[in-house]
Amino acid sequence: MIGLVVLPRIRDYWSRNSYLKNEKLSSVFTRNRFQFILSALRINNDPARRKDKLKKIRPIIDFLKRKFREKCTVSNNLSIDESMIKFKGRSSMKQYLPNKPIKRGFKVWVMADSNFGYVFDFNIYTGKSKDKKETCLDEQVVLNFAQTLEHSFHKLFFDNYFMSISLLKKLSEINQYGCGTIQKNRKNLPRDLRSDRNLKRGEMDSRFSTNFCIKKWKDKRSVLIASNYLAGEDKEIARRESDGRKIFIVQPAEINEYNKYMGGVDHHDQMLALYNRDRKAYKYWHRIFFYLIKMTVTNAYFLSIMHGSKLSYREFLFSVSESLIESGTESSKRRSERLKNK
Repeated sequence: MIGLVVLPRIRDYWSRNSYLKNEKLSSVFTRNRFQFILSALRINNDPARRKDKLKKIRPIIDFLKRKFREKCTVSNNLSIDESMIKFKGRSSMKQYLPNKPIKRGFKVWVMADSNFGYVFDFNIYTGKSKDKKETCLDEQVVLNFAQTLEHSFHKLFFDNYFMSISLLKKLSEINQYGCGTIQKNRKNLPRDLRSDRNLKRGEMDSRFSTNFCIKKWKDKRSVLIASNYLAGEDKEIARRESDGRKIFIVQPAEINEYNKYMGGVDHHDQMLALYNRDRKAYKYWHRIFFYLIKMTVTNAYFLSIMHGSKLSYREFLFSVSESLIESGTESSKRRSERLKNK
């Protein structure tokens, strides 16, 4: 409700000013009760997890990861990418990514359905470990997700941050497919590919091996893509020249599939940002907790779409808010009746 009806301050929802006060929200509990619940919120106080940086919210992380798999069948096409939780306070887990819309915060590795954006699995990056040397982090992120898949031959799509030749070989060993763009300075790339100058728009150069294939295709700029499977037939697409002429060029099937199925995580992030009420949180894990709540509600919306619901995301959020407020109103009435009887 706070994300749908945005006010300058949290306390304004209980304001005496009729233009600001939210009657529905204020009828469930008072402002003081809301602030008390927020300040007293605890999820885990287990002292056994001292080395775990996420110990304060570890139970809810494990619970949601398990429930996300149980409520929806893992699809064949999956996208893997990074997401960010905004946080500007002090924390050893905080990352700085200058090229992201959210530049400072907690990094989250996400594996989502390529068609709807439903999140099947996620891992919150806690930073470099002092006990273990961090090697090949990009490969390990994809492998950790791939090894949790129950069935073989899923198609995993990821960008050039994760992609490497050694990763494709390791995915082939566990019977999983991988496809994504790759940086030209990666190890074990063939050095005899045609240069950008020798490629015209729409032309392609490729190399094949037993475990992978590399294709270099030029549109306005050259693109390197790698995969450990054959995607099918190439596709003819339309492009505009600088003088306005329409031309048709052949696009490799791998690039066509990558463009089609890579946007699952980005679509989920886009939905999260639609009705996001940014508020200060002095406790670092509060930010992560609220992010997980929004992720859960967004996943619930995608599930409703899969089952034929025609509600928009805004309408779905309103229906969830109304249900929670009604249940809260009934519980507060029962609580007041018990106090009267005493």
